[in-house]
Amino acid sequence: MSNENLVKFEAKIINISKEAVVISYTISNLGQEHIYVFNMLYSTDLQGNRTLVPELAYSYLNTDRNYIVGKFLVKIPSGIKVEYPEIPYLDPIQPNRFISGQIKLKLPMSTLLPYHKFKDSGSVLPIKKIKVQIGFIKSERYSEDEAVISPAHGVGEGHYICDYGLGLRYQEYLEHTLIAEGLSFFTGVN
Repeated sequence: MSNENLVKFEAKIINISKEAVVISYTISNLGQEHIYVFNMLYSTDLQGNRTLVPELAYSYLNTDRNYIVGKFLVKIPSGIKVEYPEIPYLDPIQPNRFISGQIKLKLPMSTLLPYHKFKDSGSVLPIKKIKVQIGFIKSERYSEDEAVISPAHGVGEGHYICDYGLGLRYQEYLEHTLIAEGLSFFTGVN
């Protein structure tokens, strides 16, 4: 089995209502080493307290009018200084195991990315496809002396956090494309 087939990713739309689209996904680890999946985003209140939001995902419209939706480590854009980078929590998948999750997108879809402020321009565009992307890190890619991943504290058992710089270095992406006929996107302006 080739190395790229060691992680299997499936996604599908399970519900469309007037208010939202719900996407379910499953990630299977078919390899012999642990992988860590960016599976849990959070909201932060004014005091800095974090609340896990399992169905939350980053989202934006790319230049091909494909709506990118996912959970991954976002690179801080050049020219922006950030005191604390936003790092989604990782969930481990042991060999021959899987995890499942959901993403809920409010309609019409809009942009949600850390470090980017968008205002609704009032324009609505049809979208072609939804590309679901999930970031992950293979434990085999880094050495034990690198402090890449450690247990997350204060967010419940089983979640992990990564070092921002090393996480960016080792992050890989899974992608699954869904047809998005009849869905639309609110365009935003910086």
